[in-house]
Amino acid sequence: MVQEDIMDKDKKLKNILKEIDQYVSHLSELKKIENDSKKCIMQLTAMRETMARKASTANAEVRECGEQLKIKELTILDLTKKQSEIEVMLSNYKQMYEVVKSEKN
Repeated sequence: MVQEDIMDKDKKLKNILKEIDQYVSHLSELKKIENDSKKCIMQLTAMRETMARKASTANAEVRECGEQLKIKELTILDLTKKQSEIEVMLSNYKQMYEVVKSEKN
């Protein structure tokens, strides 16, 4: 009877040790998965930060281009206005020239 109890307890102990080994193995697998996930998260975070910097730079360039466009549009308006004024002055000078020419003759 004592012999059977010892064998039973020995069997239970072996089963418990086997379960512990399985849990330790499973735990090490989970730790490996966790480490791999952390590495992946770090890579993705770095990529996100890089893309955010690029997007910020691109937005700044867009804003700068918009400002340059406004400046160029204003310059075009000013030059168009000057051109109109010069054409009017030219027309006036032509008329004055014709008047002087006709008076001379």
